Amino acid sequence: MLTDRGIVEAIEARAARLPLGVTLECDPDLRLTRFDEAVEGGVWFLVSECFANTLKHSRAERVVVRITRTEGELRVEVYDDGVGFDPAAGEAGGGLGGLGDRIAALGGALEVESTPRAGTRVRATFRRGSAPLPKSPLRVAIAEDHYLVREGVRALLEDSCEVEVVAAVSTAVELLDAVAELAPDAVLTDIRMPPGHHMEGSTPRTAFAPNTPTSASWSFRSTPTRATCSRCSRTAPPDSRTC
Repeated sequence: MLTDRGIVEAIEARAARLPLGVTLECDPDLRLTRFDEAVEGGVWFLVSECFANTLKHSRAERVVVRITRTEGELRVEVYDDGVGFDPAAGEAGGGLGGLGDRIAALGGALEVESTPRAGTRVRATFRRGSAPLPKSPLRVAIAEDHYLVREGVRALLEDSCEVEVVAAVSTAVELLDAVAELAPDAVLTDIRMPPGHHMEGSTPRTAFAPNTPTSASWSFRSTPTRATCSRCSRTAPPDSRTC
């Protein structure tokens, strides 16, 4: 969920499974904003640990999670109305003791406030890498000589916000040109491509061009169709109208 949907929806999904009331407050645009992967992981770890601490130790009835963003910072605050604890007495607040090091490793800072019978408030500020970084979609080139198959695959891939189809071509020569010009991240290709290029079992670098930043390749079989010759009614070679 975190990888696919981001911080806000991941926290909402986690909160929905908890046996206590959770309120999530955040800037509306945060639902559409992605952050550095390490920062998102740090926020998720922080909130999850706070939820676990609340369930195990605080006997709270309500939790409030607040996420805000200022220039260069992402701030997360988790408050519960539980029994609290006394930091001066050397108590670590259940599982909160090890959070500081993890937050600091991300260039952030952690602050924990608690009072017996007055709840606990955890604040974290992420400074490094907290500027929104949109996830770059996987750039894919498609090569398939059958129009319906090619366009069907293109439509399926373009339904995902994680994939960008940068080329959809019908011949191996066009594919080579597209890879050289566009440098896609991945290539989806038929095993047999006209005019006579056999792609089966080859990797992007060996099948296409050296120094191409293509990272993966998939292939699928297209069964050749045989037609009836228009002149003599005998079976014609694949993709041909005459024998």
